[in-house]
Amino acid sequence: MTFDRELFAALKTGLSRLTMSEQQVVRLIWNYPNVPVHQLPAMRGGRPGGGVWLVIGSSIGKKKLWAQMPRRIRRENQSPGYRPFYSGLLVRWYTVVDKHKNRFICFDFHEEAVRALQHLKVIGKRRNRASEDYTRLEELKDEVRPIEQNSAAETKRIERAIKERRGQPMFRRELLQVYGGRCAVTGCEEISVLEAAHIVGFSKKGRYEARNGLLLRADWHTLFDLGLWAVNPNRFTIEVSPRINDREYTRFHGRKINRPSDPKLSPDRDTLSRRYNRFKKRCMAA
Repeated sequence: MTFDRELFAALKTGLSRLTMSEQQVVRLIWNYPNVPVHQLPAMRGGRPGGGVWLVIGSSIGKKKLWAQMPRRIRRENQSPGYRPFYSGLLVRWYTVVDKHKNRFICFDFHEEAVRALQHLKVIGKRRNRASEDYTRLEELKDEVRPIEQNSAAETKRIERAIKERRGQPMFRRELLQVYGGRCAVTGCEEISVLEAAHIVGFSKKGRYEARNGLLLRADWHTLFDLGLWAVNPNRFTIEVSPRINDREYTRFHGRKINRPSDPKLSPDRDTLSRRYNRFKKRCMAA
């Protein structure tokens, strides 16, 4: 994303009023990259817990940053308190997994925040190497377990078909992180069946970007491509075609989709509208 100079200037002003304890929390995030938020207090001898969430979202986000932000920035960002005590102005969160496939949230600073904190000499230029105890969700290697009787050639063909179906690799990796590795409809967390779905297809000038995508379980992706459900662009609710009778799918009718915590990465309303309008026409013609 383009460097936001207005945000940088506003952050410099707000962050100049950090207390010593708040500065220590900021340094924890900077000095220990790829360490889950709840584990950061242990890096300085404390107990794991939610203290970093509270300081970033409440003490800094709510009390020192949000109120003084320009209107344009507040309009484009989620206010502190979403996904408890999170402040998107200062940090972005991403999901990591440990060797047991347990999921955790990590914080990292936006570029504007890094520059502001370095300008104020709260953090330095250097930081430690990223922890190797955790792997970013989108960097997990997909496991393909071939059926025992399959030949090597058949296994390769299956793997190739799966990769093609899942969508362009970079696009899928981005959506895995944006949606926290969960299906936007069902919340399914089994990465091996999650696919990158275009809202507006590439052939119709759709782009490979998060706002033109949904992370969907394979069956919901198929139904989406067939025009058998769509997202209401005003309410972000799921509408299932009357042609579907199976309760496994109809029970989701009217539910809201799971959206990214960062509103800048949430599905674009205009793009959803294009898809939704085509869906409604098909429903009327059915």
